[in-house]
Amino acid sequence: MKMDVTNGLDSAYGISDDELTNDVNINILRAHARKEKIMCSIAIEIPNEVLYDTKQSRESAADTARKVLAMYYYVKEDVSIGYCAEIAGMSESEFIELLGKNEIDIFRFNNEAELDRDIANA
Repeated sequence: MKMDVTNGLDSAYGISDDELTNDVNINILRAHARKEKIMCSIAIEIPNEVLYDTKQSRESAADTARKVLAMYYYVKEDVSIGYCAEIAGMSESEFIELLGKNEIDIFRFNNEAELDRDIANA
């Protein structure tokens, strides 16, 4: 998937879209060669009053947002526990504990027959 992150850079900095796209692709290939993960950063805006009222620091609010987003991805988007733990900034066992504290079941079965098959194969 090619993302258009270069819009307007050619006029502002004299860099063509093709040059920047090639640089981005080269950096992605280098990261893959080094087995590094390429991560996306997302910014959200929270009114200062909310942080004040909840007595949260920016770091605490960011930590909460990461955990909530990770739980959402796990429940609604069927993202793995490993990736969700990484999003939350936790180990897998810590993330599983977080799911339990929020009454989110890690065992997902579409119906009782599927559960019975899993028990029989255990």
